[in-house]
Amino acid sequence: MLSVIVPVYNEERTLAEVVSKLLSLDIDKQIIIVNDGSSDSTHREIAKFSGLANIVVINVEQNRGKGNAIRQGLKTAKGEIVAIQDADLEYNPDDLIKLVGILMEKRAQVVYGCRFCSDFETPLWHEIGNRILSILSSIIYFRWVKDMETCYK
Repeated sequence: MLSVIVPVYNEERTLAEVVSKLLSLDIDKQIIIVNDGSSDSTHREIAKFSGLANIVVINVEQNRGKGNAIRQGLKTAKGEIVAIQDADLEYNPDDLIKLVGILMEKRAQVVYGCRFCSDFETPLWHEIGNRILSILSSIIYFRWVKDMETCYK
């Protein structure tokens, strides 16, 4: 089973689309939506999905950041494979199938996504900063990492 943690903070505009895309994935899955103290109508969007069997909703009263939201989701995850999906649709949930396939075929123990391996457009200064961090991470861990700041891990 794949557990997908979706940390959300004020994502009323994109949440329904990202959850719908995750639901359409042809894989046994658990979707964990962690509402990190949103102050907009995100809670109304979450309510549309809260009755579904494979969706777990965690509400954090006060915004404590993405890292805390992910930790809360990890406590609930039941899947052998866990992925993080940002609710802003920077990443297409369909790409999770490719990443999960690599893990299921036992070709790797960990898989990272890479925004620079596609047509993804980012401001130049973001790309330069990310590449510097990726090179430093590669040196520290003796593994080549192309996109250290990617959400898909």
